[in-house]
Amino acid sequence: MTFQLDRIIQQKQIEVAALREQLRHELTHALNPLLRGTVIRAPRKDFAAALRQPQLSVIAEIKRQAADRGLLVQILDPALQAKHYIESGINAISILTDELSSGGSMADLRLVASTIQSHATPVLRNDFILDEIQIAESILAGADAILVIAALLGDHTAHIMQRAKAMGIDVVVEVYSEADIEIALRNDAKMIAINNRNLMDETIDLERSLRLVEHIPKSILKIAQSGIQKSVVARNYYRAGFDAVFVSEALVEAKDPAYFIEDCQHES
Repeated sequence: MTFQLDRIIQQKQIEVAALREQLRHELTHALNPLLRGTVIRAPRKDFAAALRQPQLSVIAEIKRQAADRGLLVQILDPALQAKHYIESGINAISILTDELSSGGSMADLRLVASTIQSHATPVLRNDFILDEIQIAESILAGADAILVIAALLGDHTAHIMQRAKAMGIDVVVEVYSEADIEIALRNDAKMIAINNRNLMDETIDLERSLRLVEHIPKSILKIAQSGIQKSVVARNYYRAGFDAVFVSEALVEAKDPAYFIEDCQHES
């Protein structure tokens, strides 16, 4: 792993250990019943259904910074930005909650999820999920889905996906290679996101999604991720068989997000 990725994973492990220690001392903590399976979560919004539309679906990312570009925008009120994106026509929202890589936090997720609770738009937690305690944490914060990275989890992907299913939350499996896709399919993934960004060196290859989509069955919901800064790229992915795209910088920088989204969905 690169130094940056290694540092992020080490920090995640520290956060997980601290949370587990907290639960050992707070037996009445709301996470404990979720982990034990003794509570049933409130009815969730169906993330996959929100993306299965006649046209290309757009997942707007609430993201303060990018690894290759640094600070993107000062987000003082992520809930206000989320509402603005919903009014512009997006289908789902992705909240990046890792502080080191994206400048995000769980507070962002809680705020956005609670603000749009009555709206049909679902919310995904986009982070480096390593442990089932993070799944419970995501549910408690109001997430309707989580993203897991097959390249990071390897054989542990099965356990994480089983626990997510047991807790009642949707999973998007992020992949970078044919081997990752095999892991996702082996574990009955319903949604697969192909990331154009190299996990190790942060370089973008827009052709990766086009190469790998051929290895994903038609029944699986397919999402293209990273580097989608022009609507023509989004349209190319739709023609190649993708159901949705993650968009972050392009929406932040667009003078008219609604026009950009509409242009992504234009089929000509």
